Amino acid sequence: MQCAYRWTFKECPTCLEDNDIAARYCRSCKGELVDPNEKLRIEFKAHKKDPTQIQCDRVLSLQFGTTIARSGRECIKADFVTEYRSFSIWLPKGLDGRPQRRLDQFEAAVAGGQVPQTVTYRKQASGFYETLAFNQPAEQEPQTNENTRGVASVRQHGLQGQPLSV
Repeated sequence: MQCAYRWTFKECPTCLEDNDIAARYCRSCKGELVDPNEKLRIEFKAHKKDPTQIQCDRVLSLQFGTTIARSGRECIKADFVTEYRSFSIWLPKGLDGRPQRRLDQFEAAVAGGQVPQTVTYRKQASGFYETLAFNQPAEQEPQTNENTRGVASVRQHGLQGQPLSV
């Protein structure tokens, strides 16, 4: 027979039953004590805060036009607004290789006056943003489990079962 006394326990938010500290479900009402997606949500938010990581976000608005860069070269300046940040990119015209591929990719994404659904991008060490792709599936924050009413509270008890002061 297992001892029912617990030095440290989680209280079920539904029925207030004391449960083992490592329990995921309440032993009485079977309610969820730990949200398995919480760590994923924390990691997702940390990822979204770091613009140097590759991001794929829904495009809320896009404005672009032809301008002249500091170098004197004609380029397209595009201002993106996504769910998580706003940024600008400069796409020089008349260059070969990678810059031309980026320009071609952008022009294909906005052909016919369309705004791309998503943009995949990252912030470079230089401080400028670069686009990597358009219309890829957007990253989404893990959803909260509908049955979870919040993570259970944790309490500690002293020798006589009285709460310890923290």
